[in-house]
Amino acid sequence: MKKLVSKTILVALIAASFLLTTHATAAGPTVTIVTGPKMHPLEQLAVEEVSTQLKELFGAKVSVADSFKIGGNVVLIGNPDSNPKIAGLSGVKWPKLSAQGHLIKSVKSASGTVLVVGGGSPVATYWAAVELGHHFGVRRLLHGDFPPLKKPAFSLAGINVRLEPNIKTRAWRTLGDSPASQVSWSLEEHRVRLRQLAKLKFNHIILPLKSSQPFFAGNKSGKLWPDPELRVDGETAGRAAFGEDRVFNNPDFKSGTGSEAGIRLVRGIITEARRLGMKTTITGAGSKANVAAYRKTYPKADLISRSSDLTLIQIGNLDGNVLPQFDLNQVRAAISGLRRSKGNGFAVACQLPDDLNTSVYYLSRAGFDAEMTPVKAVQGLVNPICGDGVGARIAIGFDHLAKASALVDRHDPTIATPCADVIMRHYANSEPVPEWWAEAKSGFIMAMNEMYRANTRARGGARAFSLYLAKRFEFALHYFTCLESIRAAGIARAAKDKDGQLENLDKAVEAMHNALGAMADVDRNNGDRGVIAVLNEYAFRPLSKELERVDQQ
Repeated sequence: MKKLVSKTILVALIAASFLLTTHATAAGPTVTIVTGPKMHPLEQLAVEEVSTQLKELFGAKVSVADSFKIGGNVVLIGNPDSNPKIAGLSGVKWPKLSAQGHLIKSVKSASGTVLVVGGGSPVATYWAAVELGHHFGVRRLLHGDFPPLKKPAFSLAGINVRLEPNIKTRAWRTLGDSPASQVSWSLEEHRVRLRQLAKLKFNHIILPLKSSQPFFAGNKSGKLWPDPELRVDGETAGRAAFGEDRVFNNPDFKSGTGSEAGIRLVRGIITEARRLGMKTTITGAGSKANVAAYRKTYPKADLISRSSDLTLIQIGNLDGNVLPQFDLNQVRAAISGLRRSKGNGFAVACQLPDDLNTSVYYLSRAGFDAEMTPVKAVQGLVNPICGDGVGARIAIGFDHLAKASALVDRHDPTIATPCADVIMRHYANSEPVPEWWAEAKSGFIMAMNEMYRANTRARGGARAFSLYLAKRFEFALHYFTCLESIRAAGIARAAKDKDGQLENLDKAVEAMHNALGAMADVDRNNGDRGVIAVLNEYAFRPLSKELERVDQQ
């Protein structure tokens, strides 16, 4: 007897057929990336970059070949010297490009529309590949890439971007001499930031080494920073940031100490920078003997000198303080001055870089676009990955932050520079609380509120961008609350008001605990954890100890 297919099964089969058809219809495009016979490693990186972008943005099926057929989606990578297919493409007149010039250009030919991604050198070709992602809305932050919130339509047609630098050397200074700086990063953390800096078209890395640090053979007693051992066990505010660690250190110095680990770190940075097409300069060598020793230790460094002749652009805080401080208009003024003086380039110096994505993005774009402004930079970075209108909220917050930063720089640039008396010196002072503290604190509060508003409006994975800033500004709010409280405790002590002294000491301890907790909520690198560790040593524990002492009197 012939069996009948049940109605339920039939519906299921139809539904499955519909899903399969829909999936097939919604499948991404097929793209062929055409390369030359002998591609430079940086051109190979360009191939990988374009392939990754097409797969992640459009679900494309990507193949790499040395030839292509008529029709279909084709991307040619390289230049006429490295990829003869570009020279032979009908309708292509390769422009005269400098070694840093690069382009992404749609070309109509007998084989259909072909996208040419190339540059005047291998590293410029890599930048062109990165620029293609920027065209489609991908944005590069210092800790990673973020896709656009709104998925773009796939098309290789109608693209015509050609870029030449107006600032030839765009350098980044790394390392430092504080736990709350890049010197506390592991080599892997440096590699992540170097890859992002390369995508942001920085082309030079400067490593300022100090003779007191363990960066050359024989200096086994050298220390990365002058601070004492930083405990992060027991009663540590922000303890969650440290996992199972009991002492804070550069992670790469746990298994190897002294010059062995230091040399391995610097050599690793140089190797990765060179792989990404960046030059490296070691500064601070001092005497001729030291220059010779550094040259022997780091033979792959491009230059070893006493100093750099590049224009130094300080973004972020001054004098080693750990408050979140930056002003995009000051960065723009520095770039304008550099152009007027016809300087060769700039070197960016900062301590805690993950505050500074907008500043770095501005510098990245301004190096190739003389019309770039801070407003364009904020909008151009934030809106594609966070949503329309979010950039405007961020910009308002940055205005408040700039005013607070100016107050700190004008009155006391070292007010948050970690040292033994960074907090307790205000306890020894019985003068009234400075009025500018409240004004600066208000600026950080308003900046924080705008970041939280932006975070509420933002969608997708890029919400972490505004949340990180919100928590950093919250850290500053609690830090100033701690300052106000410890000064009030000092005033009460001078007046022999024990109850007032205890009450305000307790408030100071709580405020510092909250400040470091805010940092621990979003710590993104070991420098962030260094802030928590060093302020436990110089602020939280001394405050707690004094509170206990006074309470037991």
